[in-house]
Amino acid sequence: MKLLHLDDNAHDLELVKLRLQQLDPELEIVSCTSAVQALKKIQGEHFDCVISDYKMPKTNGIDFLIMLKDSGWKGPFIFFSSHDSEELINRAMRHGADDYFTKEHSNGRYQVLFNAIRKFIRLHRHLADQEQLEDSRDWDASVNAAMAELSTALIESAPVEEIANIVLGFARKMTKSAFGFVGHVDPDTGYLICPTFTHS
Repeated sequence: MKLLHLDDNAHDLELVKLRLQQLDPELEIVSCTSAVQALKKIQGEHFDCVISDYKMPKTNGIDFLIMLKDSGWKGPFIFFSSHDSEELINRAMRHGADDYFTKEHSNGRYQVLFNAIRKFIRLHRHLADQEQLEDSRDWDASVNAAMAELSTALIESAPVEEIANIVLGFARKMTKSAFGFVGHVDPDTGYLICPTFTHS
């Protein structure tokens, strides 16, 4: 597992890293002291989970969470902070945090944090697999629909332009491309004949 930990307190960063790696020596933790530094790291590297403090100079953990979500982050996000008002925790959860723990430097607290990290990593991986499965099913349905419409056009001896437009229409839908072409090989010359069709 690879974690990113954001906290402006360098001592807390080192302590959390030490305690969590005592529970799992293979755990990789990248420590950041600012939201800007953390965002740059996440854009350039893969992380399984983000841990963040709440109160920091120039920003706070919830603002960082919002920036992270806007950048496309879909992994788990866990707060580990000394600020623990009920209103703050509820606001963090509303913005997409997976859990919120108060800083207590005890063995029991780090075990609970470690267990939560593993749990939410597994959960998010499961959700990603489910999303990929749904995308695969949608793709199969689109392909089947395209083949059915194309088969009907061929059976009815539709003009080549109509068949080409059917193919291009579904290709555009599945690839999100606005342009395409349909062609065939001339049996006499062996050249590829490509009458180009575009869809705006």
